[in-house]
Amino acid sequence: MMSGCGETDKKEIGIYDPFWENTTMLEETVVLVEDEQGVKKGTLLFEPTKILSVKDYSLETEYDPSEYTFEGRQLIASDSSTMPYLTSAQYEGSGLDALGIGTHPGKISGTQIPFTEGAGLVMQQVSVTYEHNGTWGGNKPEYAGDALTGTIAKLKEEKSLSLFLFGDSISTGANSSGKLGIAPYLDDWGTGVQKQLAERCGAEVRFVNGSYGGWNSADGKREIETALGTEQPDLAIIGFGMNDGAHGISADAYQANVRDIMASVRAKSPDCEFVLIATILANPLAPQDTIQKQYLPKLQEIAASEEGVAVVDMTTFTEELYRYKKGMDLLANNINHPSDFLVRCYVMNIMGTLYEGK
Repeated sequence: MMSGCGETDKKEIGIYDPFWENTTMLEETVVLVEDEQGVKKGTLLFEPTKILSVKDYSLETEYDPSEYTFEGRQLIASDSSTMPYLTSAQYEGSGLDALGIGTHPGKISGTQIPFTEGAGLVMQQVSVTYEHNGTWGGNKPEYAGDALTGTIAKLKEEKSLSLFLFGDSISTGANSSGKLGIAPYLDDWGTGVQKQLAERCGAEVRFVNGSYGGWNSADGKREIETALGTEQPDLAIIGFGMNDGAHGISADAYQANVRDIMASVRAKSPDCEFVLIATILANPLAPQDTIQKQYLPKLQEIAASEEGVAVVDMTTFTEELYRYKKGMDLLANNINHPSDFLVRCYVMNIMGTLYEGK
Protein backbone atom coordinates (compact mmCIF):
# COMPACT_ATOMS: atom_id res chain seq x y z
CA MET A 1 0.00 0.00 0.00
CA MET A 2 1.31 3.42 -0.85
CA SER A 3 1.68 5.84 1.99
CA GLY A 4 -0.24 9.10 2.11
CA CYS A 5 3.06 10.97 2.50
CA GLY A 6 5.91 8.53 2.00
CA GLU A 7 6.82 4.93 2.82
CA THR A 8 7.96 4.01 6.31
CA ASP A 9 9.65 0.92 7.64
CA LYS A 10 7.64 -1.52 9.72
CA LYS A 11 8.08 -0.83 13.42
CA GLU A 12 6.89 -2.01 16.79
CA ILE A 13 3.43 -0.95 17.93
CA GLY A 14 3.48 2.64 19.11
CA ILE A 15 1.06 4.53 21.32
CA TYR A 16 -0.60 6.18 18.31
CA ASP A 17 -0.87 3.09 16.13
CA PRO A 18 -4.56 2.20 15.64
CA PHE A 19 -5.53 -0.45 18.15
CA TRP A 20 -8.10 -1.90 15.73
CA GLU A 21 -5.30 -3.04 13.43
CA ASN A 22 -3.41 -4.96 16.13
CA THR A 23 -3.98 -7.92 18.42
CA THR A 24 -2.02 -6.21 21.19
CA MET A 25 -3.85 -3.49 23.09
CA LEU A 26 -1.42 -0.93 24.45
CA GLU A 27 -2.10 0.88 27.74
CA GLU A 28 -5.90 0.77 27.81
CA THR A 29 -7.17 2.56 30.89
CA VAL A 30 -9.75 1.18 33.31
CA VAL A 31 -11.01 1.99 36.80
CA LEU A 32 -11.60 -0.92 39.15
CA VAL A 33 -14.80 -0.63 41.20
CA GLU A 34 -15.62 -2.78 44.22
CA ASP A 35 -18.98 -4.53 43.89
CA GLU A 36 -21.36 -5.65 46.66
CA GLN A 37 -19.40 -8.88 47.11
CA GLY A 38 -16.16 -6.97 47.60
CA VAL A 39 -14.72 -7.91 44.20
CA LYS A 40 -12.68 -5.11 42.62
CA LYS A 41 -12.96 -5.28 38.82
CA GLY A 42 -13.16 -3.30 35.60
CA THR A 43 -14.01 -4.05 31.99
CA LEU A 44 -11.56 -4.10 29.10
CA LEU A 45 -12.45 -3.42 25.50
CA PHE A 46 -11.46 -6.92 24.35
CA GLU A 47 -11.18 -10.27 26.06
CA PRO A 48 -7.49 -10.81 26.84
CA THR A 49 -5.68 -14.01 25.89
CA LYS A 50 -2.69 -12.79 27.86
CA ILE A 51 -2.06 -9.75 30.02
CA LEU A 52 1.39 -8.33 29.36
CA SER A 53 1.41 -5.61 32.00
CA VAL A 54 -0.74 -3.60 34.37
CA LYS A 55 0.67 -0.23 35.39
CA ASP A 56 -0.52 2.83 37.21
CA TYR A 57 -1.64 5.84 35.17
CA SER A 58 1.82 7.38 35.25
CA LEU A 59 3.26 4.15 33.75
CA GLU A 60 5.98 4.38 36.40
CA THR A 61 4.68 1.56 38.64
CA GLU A 62 4.03 -1.94 37.29
CA TYR A 63 1.90 -4.27 39.37
CA ASP A 64 3.00 -7.83 39.98
CA PRO A 65 0.92 -10.46 38.13
CA SER A 66 -0.05 -11.88 41.53
CA GLU A 67 -2.11 -8.71 42.07
CA TYR A 68 -4.66 -9.44 39.36
CA THR A 69 -6.44 -12.05 37.31
CA PHE A 70 -8.80 -11.78 34.35
CA GLU A 71 -12.04 -13.46 33.41
CA GLY A 72 -13.61 -12.68 30.06
CA ARG A 73 -13.23 -8.92 29.66
CA GLN A 74 -12.92 -8.38 33.40
CA LEU A 75 -9.67 -7.36 35.09
CA ILE A 76 -9.98 -8.47 38.71
CA ALA A 77 -7.77 -7.33 41.60
CA SER A 78 -6.54 -9.95 44.06
CA ASP A 79 -7.28 -9.54 47.76
CA SER A 80 -3.69 -8.39 48.36
CA SER A 81 -3.52 -6.05 45.36
CA THR A 82 -2.09 -2.56 45.74
CA MET A 83 -3.87 -1.29 42.61
CA PRO A 84 -6.15 1.71 43.09
CA TYR A 85 -9.89 1.16 43.12
CA LEU A 86 -13.11 2.89 44.05
CA THR A 87 -15.72 1.52 46.39
CA SER A 88 -19.23 1.35 45.00
CA ALA A 89 -20.14 4.30 47.23
CA GLN A 90 -17.25 6.35 45.86
CA TYR A 91 -18.22 5.49 42.30
CA GLU A 92 -21.65 6.90 43.11
CA GLY A 93 -20.18 10.10 44.53
CA SER A 94 -19.67 9.55 48.26
CA GLY A 95 -16.51 9.58 50.37
CA LEU A 96 -14.20 11.02 47.71
CA ASP A 97 -12.53 13.82 49.69
CA ALA A 98 -9.48 11.76 50.62
CA LEU A 99 -8.81 11.15 46.92
CA GLY A 100 -8.96 14.83 46.01
CA ILE A 101 -12.11 14.28 43.98
CA GLY A 102 -15.35 16.25 44.16
CA THR A 103 -18.77 15.57 42.71
CA HIS A 104 -21.01 16.85 39.94
CA PRO A 105 -24.78 16.40 39.54
CA GLY A 106 -25.54 13.32 37.48
CA LYS A 107 -27.83 13.04 34.49
CA ILE A 108 -30.48 11.34 36.61
CA SER A 109 -32.05 13.79 39.02
CA GLY A 110 -30.76 13.43 42.57
CA THR A 111 -27.62 11.52 41.63
CA GLN A 112 -24.00 12.61 41.94
CA ILE A 113 -20.97 11.46 39.96
CA PRO A 114 -17.26 11.87 40.81
CA PHE A 115 -15.72 14.95 39.21
CA THR A 116 -12.45 16.84 39.16
CA GLU A 117 -10.39 18.82 36.69
CA GLY A 118 -7.25 17.80 38.57
CA ALA A 119 -5.40 14.50 38.59
CA GLY A 120 -7.46 12.77 41.28
CA LEU A 121 -9.57 10.68 38.92
CA VAL A 122 -6.91 9.59 36.47
CA MET A 123 -4.79 8.36 39.36
CA GLN A 124 -7.55 5.81 39.95
CA GLN A 125 -7.10 4.47 36.42
CA VAL A 126 -4.73 1.61 35.66
CA SER A 127 -3.17 1.07 32.22
CA VAL A 128 -3.43 -2.46 30.83
CA THR A 129 -1.42 -3.90 27.94
CA TYR A 130 -2.68 -7.25 26.70
CA GLU A 131 -2.99 -9.64 23.78
CA HIS A 132 -6.40 -10.57 22.39
CA ASN A 133 -8.21 -12.12 19.44
CA GLY A 134 -11.04 -9.61 19.38
CA THR A 135 -12.34 -7.49 16.53
CA TRP A 136 -13.22 -3.81 16.83
CA GLY A 137 -16.90 -3.41 16.05
CA GLY A 138 -16.89 0.36 15.82
CA ASN A 139 -16.20 2.79 13.01
CA LYS A 140 -12.71 3.24 11.61
CA PRO A 141 -11.30 6.38 9.99
CA GLU A 142 -11.10 6.47 6.22
CA TYR A 143 -8.08 7.92 4.47
CA ALA A 144 -9.22 11.21 2.94
CA GLY A 145 -6.52 11.62 0.31
CA ASP A 146 -9.08 12.20 -2.43
CA ALA A 147 -10.77 14.97 -0.44
CA LEU A 148 -7.70 16.62 1.07
CA THR A 149 -5.55 16.70 -2.05
CA GLY A 150 -3.84 19.97 -1.18
CA THR A 151 -2.90 18.80 2.31
CA ILE A 152 -1.51 15.49 1.08
CA ALA A 153 0.44 17.20 -1.72
CA LYS A 154 2.03 19.62 0.73
CA LEU A 155 3.04 16.79 3.03
CA LYS A 156 4.38 14.60 0.21
CA GLU A 157 5.87 17.15 -2.16
CA GLU A 158 6.52 20.38 -0.31
CA LYS A 159 7.25 18.68 3.03
CA SER A 160 5.62 21.62 4.75
CA LEU A 161 2.19 22.21 6.29
CA SER A 162 0.55 24.99 8.30
CA LEU A 163 -1.95 23.41 10.72
CA PHE A 164 -4.58 25.33 12.68
CA LEU A 165 -6.82 23.80 15.37
CA PHE A 166 -9.94 25.56 16.60
CA GLY A 167 -12.42 24.20 19.10
CA ASP A 168 -13.41 23.81 22.74
CA SER A 169 -11.57 22.55 25.83
CA ILE A 170 -11.27 19.07 24.34
CA SER A 171 -9.36 20.65 21.47
CA THR A 172 -7.10 22.53 23.90
CA GLY A 173 -6.02 19.10 25.12
CA ALA A 174 -7.76 19.11 28.49
CA ASN A 175 -6.98 16.90 30.36
CA SER A 176 -4.06 14.97 28.87
CA SER A 177 -1.38 14.08 31.41
CA GLY A 178 0.86 16.67 29.78
CA LYS A 179 -1.72 19.38 30.43
CA LEU A 180 -2.19 18.10 34.00
CA GLY A 181 1.57 18.20 34.51
CA ILE A 182 1.85 14.56 35.58
CA ALA A 183 3.61 11.50 34.18
CA PRO A 184 3.57 10.15 31.52
CA TYR A 185 3.24 13.75 30.20
CA LEU A 186 1.33 12.81 27.05
CA ASP A 187 0.90 15.63 24.55
CA ASP A 188 -2.49 17.14 23.87
CA TRP A 189 -3.94 15.49 20.78
CA GLY A 190 -3.36 18.48 18.51
CA THR A 191 0.34 18.43 19.30
CA GLY A 192 0.29 14.67 18.93
CA VAL A 193 -1.08 15.03 15.39
CA GLN A 194 1.52 17.67 14.56
CA LYS A 195 4.38 15.46 15.74
CA GLN A 196 3.04 12.35 14.03
CA LEU A 197 2.66 14.14 10.70
CA ALA A 198 6.17 15.52 11.00
CA GLU A 199 7.62 12.13 11.94
CA ARG A 200 5.74 9.95 9.46
CA CYS A 201 5.88 12.35 6.53
CA GLY A 202 9.27 13.94 7.13
CA ALA A 203 7.60 17.33 6.91
CA GLU A 204 7.86 20.60 8.76
CA VAL A 205 4.45 21.09 10.38
CA ARG A 206 3.71 24.51 11.83
CA PHE A 207 0.94 24.22 14.45
CA VAL A 208 -1.24 26.90 16.02
CA ASN A 209 -4.03 26.03 18.46
CA GLY A 210 -6.70 28.71 18.75
CA SER A 211 -9.08 26.63 20.88
CA TYR A 212 -10.63 27.88 24.10
CA GLY A 213 -12.24 26.05 27.00
CA GLY A 214 -16.00 26.40 27.34
CA TRP A 215 -16.64 27.58 23.80
CA ASN A 216 -19.37 26.27 21.54
CA SER A 217 -19.69 26.80 17.79
CA ALA A 218 -21.43 30.15 18.27
CA ASP A 219 -18.44 31.36 20.29
CA GLY A 220 -16.20 30.00 17.57
CA LYS A 221 -18.10 31.91 14.90
CA ARG A 222 -17.72 35.10 16.91
CA GLU A 223 -14.03 34.63 17.78
CA ILE A 224 -12.55 32.94 14.72
CA GLU A 225 -10.99 36.02 13.16
CA THR A 226 -9.29 36.96 16.44
CA ALA A 227 -8.13 33.40 17.06
CA LEU A 228 -6.80 33.08 13.52
CA GLY A 229 -4.95 36.38 13.60
CA THR A 230 -2.47 36.53 10.73
CA GLU A 231 -2.38 32.74 10.24
CA GLN A 232 -3.08 31.39 6.76
CA PRO A 233 -3.40 27.66 7.40
CA ASP A 234 -3.18 24.93 4.81
CA LEU A 235 -5.31 22.68 6.99
CA ALA A 236 -7.76 23.66 9.72
CA ILE A 237 -9.17 21.15 12.21
CA ILE A 238 -12.49 22.33 13.63
CA GLY A 239 -13.61 20.67 16.87
CA PHE A 240 -16.85 21.92 18.39
CA GLY A 241 -19.96 20.08 19.53
CA MET A 242 -19.62 19.02 23.15
CA ASN A 243 -20.65 22.38 24.59
CA ASP A 244 -23.13 22.95 21.77
CA GLY A 245 -25.06 19.93 23.00
CA ALA A 246 -24.83 21.00 26.62
CA HIS A 247 -26.12 24.46 25.65
CA GLY A 248 -28.96 23.10 23.51
CA ILE A 249 -27.74 24.52 20.20
CA SER A 250 -29.79 22.94 17.43
CA ALA A 251 -28.14 20.78 14.78
CA ASP A 252 -29.03 23.28 12.06
CA ALA A 253 -27.58 26.20 14.02
CA TYR A 254 -24.47 24.19 14.75
CA GLN A 255 -23.99 23.42 11.08
CA ALA A 256 -24.48 27.07 10.12
CA ASN A 257 -21.90 28.14 12.71
CA VAL A 258 -19.34 25.63 11.43
CA ARG A 259 -19.91 26.80 7.85
CA ASP A 260 -19.39 30.41 8.97
CA ILE A 261 -16.16 29.48 10.77
CA MET A 262 -14.92 27.78 7.61
CA ALA A 263 -15.86 30.81 5.50
CA SER A 264 -13.89 33.09 7.82
CA VAL A 265 -10.84 30.86 7.54
CA ARG A 266 -11.13 30.74 3.75
CA ALA A 267 -11.41 34.52 3.61
CA LYS A 268 -7.82 34.65 4.89
CA SER A 269 -6.60 31.39 3.35
CA PRO A 270 -8.67 30.56 0.22
CA ASP A 271 -7.03 27.17 -0.38
CA CYS A 272 -7.38 25.95 3.19
CA GLU A 273 -8.77 22.45 3.64
CA PHE A 274 -10.67 21.20 6.67
CA VAL A 275 -10.98 18.27 9.02
CA LEU A 276 -14.24 18.53 10.95
CA ILE A 277 -14.30 16.63 14.24
CA ALA A 278 -17.60 15.09 15.29
CA THR A 279 -17.20 15.34 19.05
CA ILE A 280 -16.75 12.49 21.47
CA LEU A 281 -19.82 11.77 23.57
CA ALA A 282 -19.92 12.82 27.20
CA ASN A 283 -20.16 10.30 29.99
CA PRO A 284 -23.65 8.78 29.66
CA LEU A 285 -24.09 9.40 33.40
CA ALA A 286 -23.42 13.14 33.03
CA PRO A 287 -26.01 15.83 32.16
CA GLN A 288 -23.69 17.06 29.39
CA ASP A 289 -24.67 13.95 27.41
CA THR A 290 -27.48 15.41 25.31
CA ILE A 291 -27.94 15.93 21.54
CA GLN A 292 -24.32 15.69 20.35
CA LYS A 293 -25.15 12.73 18.08
CA GLN A 294 -27.28 15.04 15.95
CA TYR A 295 -24.23 17.02 14.86
CA LEU A 296 -22.44 14.21 13.03
CA PRO A 297 -24.77 14.08 9.98
CA LYS A 298 -24.61 17.86 9.75
CA LEU A 299 -20.83 17.71 9.42
CA GLN A 300 -21.14 14.91 6.89
CA GLU A 301 -23.49 17.13 4.85
CA ILE A 302 -20.83 19.85 4.78
CA ALA A 303 -18.18 17.38 3.62
CA ALA A 304 -20.50 16.06 0.90
CA SER A 305 -21.32 19.53 -0.40
CA GLU A 306 -17.89 21.20 -0.32
CA GLU A 307 -14.48 20.30 -1.69
CA GLY A 308 -11.49 19.93 0.59
CA VAL A 309 -13.40 18.73 3.65
CA ALA A 310 -13.19 15.48 5.64
CA VAL A 311 -15.00 14.37 8.81
CA VAL A 312 -13.43 12.48 11.71
CA ASP A 313 -16.21 10.65 13.54
CA MET A 314 -15.33 10.52 17.23
CA THR A 315 -19.06 10.42 18.05
CA THR A 316 -19.77 6.90 16.79
CA PHE A 317 -16.30 5.86 17.91
CA THR A 318 -16.97 6.71 21.57
CA GLU A 319 -20.49 5.31 21.35
CA GLU A 320 -18.87 1.94 20.64
CA LEU A 321 -16.35 2.40 23.46
CA TYR A 322 -19.20 3.02 25.90
CA ARG A 323 -20.69 -0.36 25.04
CA TYR A 324 -17.96 -1.87 27.19
CA LYS A 325 -16.28 0.98 29.04
CA LYS A 326 -17.41 3.26 31.85
CA GLY A 327 -17.08 6.98 31.31
CA MET A 328 -14.61 6.97 34.18
CA ASP A 329 -12.37 4.55 32.26
CA LEU A 330 -11.92 7.06 29.42
CA LEU A 331 -12.39 10.54 30.87
CA ALA A 332 -10.11 12.55 33.11
CA ASN A 333 -12.91 14.60 34.65
CA ASN A 334 -15.58 11.88 34.36
CA ILE A 335 -17.71 14.19 32.23
CA ASN A 336 -16.20 15.18 28.88
CA HIS A 337 -12.39 15.60 28.98
CA PRO A 338 -10.42 12.65 27.61
CA SER A 339 -7.77 10.93 29.68
CA ASP A 340 -4.66 9.66 27.92
CA PHE A 341 -6.11 6.57 26.23
CA LEU A 342 -8.88 8.60 24.57
CA VAL A 343 -6.44 11.40 23.72
CA ARG A 344 -4.40 8.80 21.87
CA CYS A 345 -7.57 7.63 20.08
CA TYR A 346 -8.05 11.17 18.74
CA VAL A 347 -4.58 11.04 17.20
CA MET A 348 -5.22 7.54 15.83
CA ASN A 349 -8.42 8.64 14.11
CA ILE A 350 -7.06 11.89 12.70
CA MET A 351 -3.90 10.22 11.44
CA GLY A 352 -6.04 7.52 9.84
CA THR A 353 -7.71 10.33 7.91
CA LEU A 354 -4.50 12.12 6.89
CA TYR A 355 -2.05 9.26 6.46
CA GLU A 356 -2.49 6.10 4.40
CA GLY A 357 0.65 4.25 5.47
CA LYS A 358 1.17 2.09 8.52
